[in-house]
Amino acid sequence: MAGPEAKAGIKNEDHITNALNHFRSTEAKKWLGALGYDVKTIKKLKADRSLKIKLGNIKSDIILMVDNQKPHGIQVKKSRNDTNFHHVQRGWADNICRGWNAPIFISNALEKFAGQNGFQPADYMSKKELKKLQSERRKKGFPEKKIKDLVRRKRILLSELEEKERKKVFAWLKKNKKKIVDSVLCGNGKKYRPRHLMVTEYTEKGKTKVTKVTRIGIVRMSKAVDHFAKGDVAETKGGTVLQIGKIKLQRHGAEKSEGKNAQHLQFKINPLGVFEIPSCKIFPKKKPKKTKRGK
Repeated sequence: MAGPEAKAGIKNEDHITNALNHFRSTEAKKWLGALGYDVKTIKKLKADRSLKIKLGNIKSDIILMVDNQKPHGIQVKKSRNDTNFHHVQRGWADNICRGWNAPIFISNALEKFAGQNGFQPADYMSKKELKKLQSERRKKGFPEKKIKDLVRRKRILLSELEEKERKKVFAWLKKNKKKIVDSVLCGNGKKYRPRHLMVTEYTEKGKTKVTKVTRIGIVRMSKAVDHFAKGDVAETKGGTVLQIGKIKLQRHGAEKSEGKNAQHLQFKINPLGVFEIPSCKIFPKKKPKKTKRGK
C-alpha cells in the first residue's frame, strides 16, 4: 500500500500527464516550450505515467511521445516548501555499487556502513577487536545511546574503517562523485533515461491541509546532475550520513524503522534546489515589479 507521500506524488504525476495530454487548453503549453518543443508544430502527443504502462522501476516518471520522436523521459518531484529532503533511491549496497561499476572494496565498505548481513562487525572482528571498537567510541565522545544504537543495528561508521581502507574508499567516491550522482538521479538504462526534471513546489494550509501549487520548475537533467554533484564527499558530524555533493546517503533504518529493508542504503535530495539553477524554467513566471515614474 502506498503511503500519503507516495499517493500525493502519484496524484501530481496524474495531473501533469493529463495537462500534457490536453496541452492546447492547459498550462502545459508553456511547459512544452521548456521541454524543447514548438507547440505550433506538434501534430500528435501522448503522455503516460511509466508505472501505468508497466515500464518497471525506471527514473522517468512520465514518458512523453511527440509525433515520431524518441520517448522523452521526465522525472517528477513534488515538494512542500518547508520540507528539506526526499528520497530518490533505495536498495542493497551491492546492487547499487554494481550500477556504479564500483570495485568490491566500495561495496564492502557500504555494506559494513549499512550493517548488512555478512558484513556486521561480529562477522569480521574478533571479540578483542569488538571491545576495542566500543572503547574507541567512548573515547571519541559518542553518547551511550548512539553506541547502543550502532551495536543494535550491527554496523560501523565509515570513519571507523581501518585508515588505509577509509582513505581508499573516500578517494574513489570523490573521483567518481558525478558518476554516482548521475546514477542515483538518472538510473543506468538509456532508452527511458530522464531528459528533464520537473519539480512542483506546494504549500499546505489549514487543518484540512489544502494544497496549493506555488511554482513549477523544469530543468534539463544534465544541469540537475551538475547542480547536485556540487560539493565535497564527507561525513556529517554524527557520521551516520554521508554527503555526496548535495545528495545525502544513509542507512534506510537509520532512525526508528526496522525490518527486512532496514539494511538498505537510502539517497535523499532537496528537490527545491533546482530553482537555484540559472537555466531552470519557472512557472508561473514572476511579473516585473511596477515602478513609479520619476523614481
